[in-house]
Amino acid sequence: MVRSIVIIDFDRLGGADLVQLADYVTFVALAQIDHEADIAGFRTILNLFDDPATAPEGLTDWDTAYLGALYEHDQLRINRHSQTRSVVDSVVRERRAASEATPE
Repeated sequence: MVRSIVIIDFDRLGGADLVQLADYVTFVALAQIDHEADIAGFRTILNLFDDPATAPEGLTDWDTAYLGALYEHDQLRINRHSQTRSVVDSVVRERRAASEATPE
């Protein structure tokens, strides 16, 4: 991507802050998003405008894992199962690393 133009109607932010908005716009710009998809069950910045008060403060583990899987390997774009598996593996790796780094 060389350049993107994003038009934002600030009157429709509904309480979203600048960090949330920046992360939302980043995610949408980097991934092709199906705006009709039901993502209510996932903790993701994509739910920002459903309820800004309960939305995450920024990109979540799921968001970064999804973007990582999307851009990590070109062949993952071809096979959705591989892409899904990569998201799961990434989240599991990050959580294991965080739990191992936490002293008992």
